[in-house]
Order: sequence, then C-alpha cells, then structure tokens
Amino acid sequence: MKLTRTSPLISIAENPDKRSIASAVSQTSLTASDSGSNHDEEDYVMSPQFAQTLVSRTERKVKAFLEASQWVRDHISNLDQIPRLSAATDFVAGRVIAEGGFSNIHEITSFCDTAAFDNNSNNNTKKKKSYVVKRLKPQLALNPPKLRAAAKDICNEIHVLSSLDHPNIVRVQALSTTGIEAIAETCRVDSFFLILERLDQTLLHKISQWRQEGIRANALALNKLHKCPHTQRLFRERMGVAHQVASALAYLHQHRILHNDIKPGNIGFDDTGVVKMFDFGLAVELPNDTDTFDLGNAGTPRYQANEVLKKQPYNMKAESYSLAMLLWEITSLTKPFACLDENEVKQSVTQINYRPGIPRSWPRALRRLVAKGWSKRMTQRPTMAEMKASLEQIASHDYSRSSSGTMASLLFR
Repeated sequence: MKLTRTSPLISIAENPDKRSIASAVSQTSLTASDSGSNHDEEDYVMSPQFAQTLVSRTERKVKAFLEASQWVRDHISNLDQIPRLSAATDFVAGRVIAEGGFSNIHEITSFCDTAAFDNNSNNNTKKKKSYVVKRLKPQLALNPPKLRAAAKDICNEIHVLSSLDHPNIVRVQALSTTGIEAIAETCRVDSFFLILERLDQTLLHKISQWRQEGIRANALALNKLHKCPHTQRLFRERMGVAHQVASALAYLHQHRILHNDIKPGNIGFDDTGVVKMFDFGLAVELPNDTDTFDLGNAGTPRYQANEVLKKQPYNMKAESYSLAMLLWEITSLTKPFACLDENEVKQSVTQINYRPGIPRSWPRALRRLVAKGWSKRMTQRPTMAEMKASLEQIASHDYSRSSSGTMASLLFR
C-alpha cells in the first residue's frame, strides 16, 4: 500500500475503504463498562463537521507541541519507519484487557499479514510476541472537552515514543493507515489507533506478587537481609526493577523529556520480565533555554513533587521525587500515603512536608537515596543519572557480607 505524508502524523492511503474501517472498529469498541450504559453504537458516531474540526484542532495542537520540542521534532522522520495497518483488513482485535482514563487496550488475536511483524526476530527463541491495540474510548464522543484533550495526548504520545529508543521504554509497532485523519473519515474517535507490544503485567501487580511471596517465605523484613538468601534475592530483584525504571528516566532526561506520570500502573513487564515504561500521553520536552518550566499539574498526586502539587514551575528533578516515592513503594511493598485521599496527600506534602517513614532496617544507602530523592528543595535532589548509578550499586551489592543496616561503601554521594 502506497502512503503519502501530508503532515507529521497524517499518512493518507490510496482509496481507503471508509465503511469497512468504521465497521471493523465498531465491532470491537464496546467495553464491559459500555455494556451497562444506555447508549447505542450510533451515539458514538460524530457529525462529519465535528469530526473534521476535531482533527484540524488536534493537528494545530500537535504542531505547537512539536515547535516546542526540539528532540521530538528532530526525530519526526522516525514515523516513516512505523508500519501502517488497517483495522478492517490487517488484524483482528479482541477483548479489552485494560482501560485508561481516555483509552481502551484491546488484545490482538491475529494478523492477516504477519509480514508486518517479525515474530521470530530473536533467533534464540521461538516464542512469538503478542500485541495490543490502543484506541480512544468511543464514549469520548459524548464529552467534547475530554475528547479534545485525549486526541491531543495520544498524538503527542506517538510522536514522543517514535523519537525514543531504549530497552525499558515501550515502542510503537504500528499506526492506523491514515493516522488521525481516520477520525474524520469514519466519524469515530476509536478508528485512530496505535499498536504496541503486549505487556504481561504492570508494576502494580508485581508489587502485590512480591508481597505475597515475601509473606509466604517470611522474607519481607530487611533486618534479615544479611543472613536470609530468600530476602536477599527478593530485595535484589526489586532493586533491579527500580534500576531499570531509573535507566529509562535517565535516558528521557538526557533528552530533556519528562514522562510526567510516573506510577506503578504506567510501568509494565514484557514476556521476558524486562521493564517497559508506557503511557506517554502527558510527556513533555523541557525547552533548552530554561532550567524550569511551568508545565501545569500533570500526573498522579500520590507520586508528585511538592512544587508540582503547588502548580509551580518545575524541571527534571520533579521526577527524582517521583522515583523516590516509587522506590519507597517497591521496598516497603506498601502504597504511599495509603490512608490519605488525593486532597489529603496534597495538603500533607505541600503544607507540612510529610513523607512516609523510612525504616532503619533498610540499607543505609537506600535510606539516603529515598530521603534525598524526595527532598522539599529541587536543588537537594539527585539527578536521575545519579539515582540510576546508586540503584545499580544497591542492586548488585553482596548483602551476605554486610551487617544489618550498614553499607558504608554505598553511601550516596
């Protein structure tokens, strides 16, 4: 199929079959939550004028995003290397396996032309990869303000992800044939999609598994770290995961990109156990001519730094705070501020500088890294590269030779 580029995210196919695309999309668009609603599929079809207005507005927003994002803009040609697929003819989408605020994730049950994906690219394994398709929720058509925000976010996500190349960041595997123009062609918001590698589970589920395993083996207490092999293995595994997250973030920060929503639900694992960060809809690139930027209050309050919660200008150090909070959760296997709602979290962090307690039984280097990471002052927090280096040392340390709570050689510098 011949493709012609007409804008950063618009590739128009010759003679696209609009009716077949809309039909294929509508067959897989309803989620379990939709089934109990009072809306029919026809309710999610927009007027042609509104659909075209949405596409035009989104294109303007994307253009402004690219003008402010040098790294992403300089790598826009990477989009040409991403395969374009048709929902009508190229794959079969199955059930919804995950939902976000704006999108549904469907499993892909089969591809009509497997040449688009090399399922045996790794010569050391015969296991085929699985994929998912991410679409905007069809019911967004009933909420124009949310729809406009969602369309902009998913387009920005595609541009950011296409500019990145890191083993711990998910990759876009394919896009809808006509890009966002599919919305105008079909008058359905879920006709625009991206295809990603399927992840086995999120860090949220992994933390629950670690807790259950630790309870069964009586290996949760870190005061046993120096004498219990099971505790050591479980701890090193968790620190290894934290190191992979830090590696992905250090790579992003190297290119002045902030993920802007670091939390366990946005971190997954592929079928080999490798960490993959995903959901880049809120990601932004910090301008080169400033040390801080007024980016608004994006993200999840439980993991947001105090300056973000106060809607003050911030920079990459805000994600040092987020990683420190995530690191505390990975180590304690407990949700931070578990007894507080979002408003209470905001008040506690911004007004009294409250943070979760750090047990003395944790290795000293880890205690210091967490405490410095979530410091009130941005200038006192380590960079992501420094956190990555510290976590690498913490994860590789031989704890069988350390006394409880003592790791003088691993003190954060």
